[in-house]
Amino acid sequence: MTKKDFVLIAETFAERKPQNRVNMISWVEGVEKMANKLENTNPRFNRQKFLEACGIYHYQVEKKCLKCSEPINGHYIHFNC
Repeated sequence: MTKKDFVLIAETFAERKPQNRVNMISWVEGVEKMANKLENTNPRFNRQKFLEACGIYHYQVEKKCLKCSEPINGHYIHFNC
């Protein structure tokens, strides 16, 4: 896959970004799963740029769990929430 493909996928995710918290959790998980798969398609894939293009940057900066709002390190959701 090429950068053009990654941009198209990120734009599609960004257009479908939900506004409510319940759907946001599922959406973020979907974006992260897609990023995991895309990393295997091209060694030049930039995960951080992709997540930001999808609209996840805001949540990463806050560094709070999307489910419980507790501080987190490295992930968007606690595994025990």
